[in-house]
Formats: sequence, structure tokens, C-alpha cells
Amino acid sequence: MPDNSFDIVSKIDLAEVTNAIQQADKEILTRFDLKGSHSQITLMEKDHKIILASSDEFKLKAVTEILQAKLVKRNVPLKGLTFGKIEDAAGSTVRQEISLQQGIPIEKCREIVKQIKDSKKKVQASIQGDLVRVTSKDRDTLQDIIAFLRKQDFGIDKPKIAVLGLNPHAGDEGLIGREEEEIIKPAVKDAKQRNMLVVGPFSADAFFARAQYEKFDAVLAMYHDQGLIPFKSLSIGEGVNFTAGLSGVRTSPDHGTAFDIAGKNQADEGSFRAAIFTAVDIFNSRKAYEENRKNPLKKVSAAIVANAVDEKIVEEG
Repeated sequence: MPDNSFDIVSKIDLAEVTNAIQQADKEILTRFDLKGSHSQITLMEKDHKIILASSDEFKLKAVTEILQAKLVKRNVPLKGLTFGKIEDAAGSTVRQEISLQQGIPIEKCREIVKQIKDSKKKVQASIQGDLVRVTSKDRDTLQDIIAFLRKQDFGIDKPKIAVLGLNPHAGDEGLIGREEEEIIKPAVKDAKQRNMLVVGPFSADAFFARAQYEKFDAVLAMYHDQGLIPFKSLSIGEGVNFTAGLSGVRTSPDHGTAFDIAGKNQADEGSFRAAIFTAVDIFNSRKAYEENRKNPLKKVSAAIVANAVDEKIVEEG
């Protein structure tokens, strides 16, 4: 039987980086505080680098923040960016070089391999250059490893997950759409067979109107607005965006940068504060997960106790 496998990789999509830079350039042109600053963002694709330039360090920092915001929106992980020192450049300007990580560092690869080996699953994890390849004859075991690598963030070993339908009324048994019958329900069934607590698909409007979300640890929405509209309505300014599956912890407020009220002392810091606290909680959860699974007690096998003699109790007459 041939082995199944998946790769753990860390590759930055240069096409998305290009899109983010183009969007950042457009915003720079509209920013009053950056007019006449000669601010530029240049992608050096072959060298996997971004060059930032502006008239002074303060404006360069503003350009960096614009670029980071656009990268996040294009799902480019900021963890993969390494910022160099700010240097003087020609024409009384300053520049900064950003290196784009294309691959997992060898130390991190070794850490991932160790985690997988410690899980005691019947898989083989090997370092293949700048990625980790995990192989097994059993696809379900590979799914278990994927879940294992992702479940450390919230301290929930077996989360209850609700899945929403794509169509109104979750397709109404196929009358309104076939996606639930042909794609979503088979996927839910497959997840259950892998010992995951997954329920659905639910009709999205009724799911939130009846507060069914309170019974679950996570809700999987089929598209952005289906999940974000109720989420932001329920969180009332204290929601947090969290990007799962990263080696580092990444959280952010659930709203935009609101340049229109910048400097007016009108911003509500609630979501920003919640994002910081959530990041701390996730970091502590990951640390506790690792600590709790160090040197686990070995099970005493039946072979060891098979020949044990029960203690005899002798009654004295």
C-alpha cells in the first residue's frame, strides 16, 4: 500500500506580495502626511526582498505600517518578514530592507519533527531541505497529525465544531442548492469518522438567531460575511482576529485602521486590548500544552502485571 503524505511548509506567495505592494502604493499616493516624501516600495523577486524608502524614519515607519496592513489582508504572514536596519540612502532619504522567508529554518524543522515523534502516532516525519514531510500508510493518521499540530492554541483537545450551510436554509435537502448534499455533508461525515466532534450543516440565520453558537467551541462559516457579520455584532467592539496554523501567534483587532479619526482621540481601544490579551492567552496555552505533555507516564502493560500475585490475607483464629 503506497504511503500518503503532506508537507509542512513556510512559503510566501510572491504574487500576493506584489498585490499588497500595489495596494500600498495606491494608499501612499492618497496620504496627506506622505506627500513629497518620495516614499517607494520595491519588490526584488529574485532576491526575495522588499526595499522601503522614504524621506525620514518617521515616514518610513508609516510606509511600513501601510505595507503590513496590505500584506495581512492578502494572507501573507508577517512572521515570514525579517526587517533589516534603517540606513541612509541617496538624496537625503532613508531605506530599509525586508527579507522574505522562503522555507522553514532548520531549528524549527527539528522542533516540528520532535513534536510529531512525541505524539506517538504511526507516521514518519523527515526534514526535506526547508520543509518537513510527514508520511503514513493511513490517511486518517495524517489527519490526526494535522489536528495535533493545530490544537495547542486554545487548550481544547477535542473542540465541538459547528458547520454552516452555504445556501439559504442549508439547501433545504437539495431544493435550493446541491452544495450541502454533495460537498458539506460528506465532509462532515468524513470528519466524524476521524473522531472529530463536527455537526452540521446548519441554516446560518437560524443558527445565530437561536443562539446555537453558544453550544460550540468553533463555527465554520462558508464565506466572509456569513461569519463576520454575526461575529462583529455579537462581540460588540471586542472581537479578535486570529490566524491559525502559524508557528507564531498572530492576533489583531476585528476592525480597520480608521484613518479618518486618527489623532482625534475618538478611537475605541477595546478590540486592540482584547487582541493583546488573546495573544497572551494563546501563548500561555501553547506553553502549557508542551509542559503538560513532557515525560508522560508510561502505561503499565498487561504483560507486566500478568504474573503478579495477589496479596494474601490470613485470618487469625
